[in-house]
Amino acid sequence: KHENGFNALVSSARHGGVEVFRELVQKLPEFLNSKVWAGMSLLMVACSELSSDIVDFLLEEQFYENNCRGKISDANSLCDNGRSALWYAVRSGSVVNVEKFLSRKQQLGLKELDEKSKVNELFVRASMSEHYDEILECFSRHGLVINDYKGDSMCMKAAENGTLFVACPEQLRLLRELDMS
Repeated sequence: KHENGFNALVSSARHGGVEVFRELVQKLPEFLNSKVWAGMSLLMVACSELSSDIVDFLLEEQFYENNCRGKISDANSLCDNGRSALWYAVRSGSVVNVEKFLSRKQQLGLKELDEKSKVNELFVRASMSEHYDEILECFSRHGLVINDYKGDSMCMKAAENGTLFVACPEQLRLLRELDMS
């Protein structure tokens, strides 16, 4: 294990090798719920790197209940920056991983979906993604709506991060509508 928390399990979570990851979890269970850089869990690492097979493995109901719930790899855990695994899934633009969380929101007991400010942060983060339309559709399918976002507008956030210049006209229209509501 490296001093910053990096180990073979983290590398496997980043690169999506589920067979290797599964074997490492069996051989190194003590690392499953250890924090890596910036207090991230393995679930957060997998979500930030588009590792949908690893996310599936970690969120599988029996494995999750036995090994993750109430521990560092719990879906409700936050990194040192106050971000959740779902936030990292939105940030990565992985609609597949966002769908995995939202379709299991009851099983996982996603607390952040009960807080307006946290839901709004998910929308702001989504506005910075090239996959904004798909993520917004996923949010809508699961009943997530933006609630009076305070602070910088979503358009400004997207513009600052360079995603508006590649946005289609429909995406710009949706962002403007959300900013005005």
